[in-house]
Amino acid sequence: MSLIVISTELASSNIPHPKGTVLDFGDAQTCIEFFKDIKVKEILIYDITRNVQVDHKAILPVNDHVNCTGNNPLVGRQQTLGVDFVDMTNVYKQNNGGVITHSCGGKLNNQFEFPSHYLAHFVILARTFKFKSIVAYLINYKI
Repeated sequence: MSLIVISTELASSNIPHPKGTVLDFGDAQTCIEFFKDIKVKEILIYDITRNVQVDHKAILPVNDHVNCTGNNPLVGRQQTLGVDFVDMTNVYKQNNGGVITHSCGGKLNNQFEFPSHYLAHFVILARTFKFKSIVAYLINYKI
């Protein structure tokens, strides 16, 4: 059984998405508290992106991310979490046609092909809590 988690940005849009737990991926402390109580080690993550070249509501598998937020949710929490560094090699389950997302923080930067808000932060924390399978999807909001 996989845990399904939805970003607040996706949940607050009018885009249909799977049912799951809605979390603010940018709120590291809330995400940490959430992960502490989770027993399953497989997670499906859904977030929002904006790309005018892709169909509205298209679901895009994520193969990798670039953290462009200027922050890392581990900074200042290393001692509490018992970790100094998390190896992000092959963090996502790979999908044919998967994309690389650039996590931008509060405002999406459309200079990137598939921008996201705080997906990178959430996945860093998921890896910290030793999730064995991390699958992420972006759902396109075409403006």
